[in-house]
Amino acid sequence: MSFSEIYLLWSESAAISAVVWSVIIVALAYLAREPMHKMFDAVSSLASGAFQQASASLQGVEQRLSERNTEVLIAAGLEAAEHDIEREFERINKIVEKDLAEYPSLHRKINDVVTKVGEDYQASSDVPPEVPGWAKAVDAVANISATKGDPMVGHILESIHDSMNKNHHKALETYRKASRERHMLLKKMLPAWREMDNDLKQVDQHVNDLMERSRVVDHQMERYEQILSEKDATKKNVVIIIVDSVFYCWLCARHRCWRRHDQLQLDCPPHARNGRRQQHDDGLSRGQYCSLGDYFGGSGDGSFLDGEPTHYPPIPCDWCYERYHAHENDLDYIWYFINPCQRGSRSCLYA
Repeated sequence: MSFSEIYLLWSESAAISAVVWSVIIVALAYLAREPMHKMFDAVSSLASGAFQQASASLQGVEQRLSERNTEVLIAAGLEAAEHDIEREFERINKIVEKDLAEYPSLHRKINDVVTKVGEDYQASSDVPPEVPGWAKAVDAVANISATKGDPMVGHILESIHDSMNKNHHKALETYRKASRERHMLLKKMLPAWREMDNDLKQVDQHVNDLMERSRVVDHQMERYEQILSEKDATKKNVVIIIVDSVFYCWLCARHRCWRRHDQLQLDCPPHARNGRRQQHDDGLSRGQYCSLGDYFGGSGDGSFLDGEPTHYPPIPCDWCYERYHAHENDLDYIWYFINPCQRGSRSCLYA
């Protein structure tokens, strides 16, 4: 029976059939209200229990996942801090090996210069020799006036006085000459003083660099201890470090894959481009663009890899590193496969 025949079962009139069927449906619904309520309650209770169990299970999974993520984040932060501390110690080792390796010889050199300068200074500070004691007696005798009866005595005394004056002036001139020579020696030592001053300033700079690096190491050690003691407080900082590192690794991998893909597109054999030499509006050919892209791409790769973006943290970046190298190996296989064709076609395609 079709739906129209069932609908018009009670009367040929559609309105009367609608009224009859409405009464029948209402009566059946009234009679079945209690079983339907029980069925709805049972279904609701069943669904509620299932959802409660699922909620409890998800809460347990969420708690375990949160604990696991916290452990991973703390481990990543600890490894990052250890890596920073290791790098600082390596820098300190390089500074010590490079700048302070010659410190013993420099110390001996400075000591020799200081000793020599001290000796020259002591030699240049000598006082003039004192006049002998008998010179006063001779001077007193020379001041005695000559008598009229004995002019020879006066002449002898004057001769003695003149001889003493000549010897005194001669000794004084000799001392002045020696002092002048000593001062010339001290003047010649001025470059040595300046060199010693420069060496001391250089040593002071090296020591200050070591002190700066030691302060950085102290800061890294405080950060390491803070991660160990206050895990919840450092969780947000470690999350920021990990997100930054993951984005950095993804950018590096994306850059390398894009560059290899661009090289494959630009260095394909001539028959793939129908033997045409395509020229851009700025006058550069595809070969020139390929060379520029390879040059700047290599520079970018060097800057990425020089920063060691895949060293920390361990979990996400190692995964990115493995996926990146797996994809890179596939591209390398294709690249080395078409490399002979590319060598032969470069001359005719980009000439």
